Amino acid sequence: NEKGLDLLIRHGYQPFTGLGKHENGILEPVTLTGQRGTQALGCQSYEKVDVKEEFKP
Repeated sequence: NEKGLDLLIRHGYQPFTGLGKHENGILEPVTLTGQRGTQALGCQSYEKVDVKEEFKP
């Protein structure tokens, strides 16, 4: 975004040069890939329970 680029330029970044002390870092942004249908590590499947039926006052 423009705010991020403006901040980098104020700190000495020159567009289309590599990042880092020796300007040999990556030029392209890192691409993110996602996975659908997965859960967190250690997550277990639980049976859905109707709370009103299970815990009557």
